[in-house]
Amino acid sequence: MQDEGYQTVFVCEDSMEGILTGIYTAYESRLPLKNVELMVKTEASPRLFTRYTDVINDPVKAQKVSRTLKERLGEEHYYDFCMILTSYQERKAQGAFAVVQWVLQNRIYKSIFEHMTDDDIGHAFRCYRHANFEMMHLRGFLRFAELEGGVLYAEAEPKNNIIVYLAEHFADRLPMEHFIICDKGRDLYAVHPAGKEWILLKGSSEEEKISEAKLSDAEIYYQELFCRFCESLSIKERRNLNLQRNMLPIRFRPYMTEFKHHGK
Repeated sequence: MQDEGYQTVFVCEDSMEGILTGIYTAYESRLPLKNVELMVKTEASPRLFTRYTDVINDPVKAQKVSRTLKERLGEEHYYDFCMILTSYQERKAQGAFAVVQWVLQNRIYKSIFEHMTDDDIGHAFRCYRHANFEMMHLRGFLRFAELEGGVLYAEAEPKNNIIVYLAEHFADRLPMEHFIICDKGRDLYAVHPAGKEWILLKGSSEEEKISEAKLSDAEIYYQELFCRFCESLSIKERRNLNLQRNMLPIRFRPYMTEFKHHGK
């Protein structure tokens, strides 16, 4: 029998499928939930009186957890839960696990963050809030450039792994456009052929193809016009750099046309 004071840590892959599989595995183990933790592989470190168990990704198990949460939470709050899983912060897997426990134990599902007095759920909320804010920022600050051949290309380096949700957002708004969104930090590429479903690719082969591509003549012309427009709007006497940094994080600027070309 499992020792009451003995902790079991399920170590899963740092991905949506990996964490959902870990949640399923934790319940499948039949261990007392108070003695169970969830971690992604980068967080796992030796601790006394702790047993570590590696979790192998299982899309069937992940789908079962996903389906249950959608039924209990509804689409809107399920999206909030998914934002937790995109977070770059430590302990997000344990936070997500705590949210699932609360959802399954209670019959009121208006919000996944109603039980904020719990440390793990409070941390899950902070993971969600940061990832969601970054997602909302990039919806507005992401800049597409037209390459020769008509393909639209955009780069970003988000802290959170939100490229899937950026791809869904722009696929809904640009359904008949060929476009590529690159997460530079993770070497991920969301590729959307016009009129078709987008796919997620990883690897340097995509980077090599894109690095060889050139901007279209029309793109070069309009980028210059856009930069002149932004410059003409600015009033030197009213420039407030601190306010600019609050409204537009500096880390977004290397990938924005108006800053990339003029370094403002």
